[in-house]
Amino acid sequence: MIRLSFDGEVDAAYLSLQPMDVIQPSAATTVTVDADISLDFDHKGRLIGIEVLAATRRLHPALLQDAAQI
Repeated sequence: MIRLSFDGEVDAAYLSLQPMDVIQPSAATTVTVDADISLDFDHKGRLIGIEVLAATRRLHPALLQDAAQI
């Protein structure tokens, strides 16, 4: 299951691509796409998450409204 979490204090969102029953692995590699977007990969090279900074500018407000608050 995909899970979106949002931290309004720092205006950052994280899209986790791991099933809810899997313990969240730590990223082995983080690739910066641009100043506001980073991709996290596990040790096998699989995409496990996407971090979006300046989320209120980059994501649709409805997504952030429904996101889990962290």
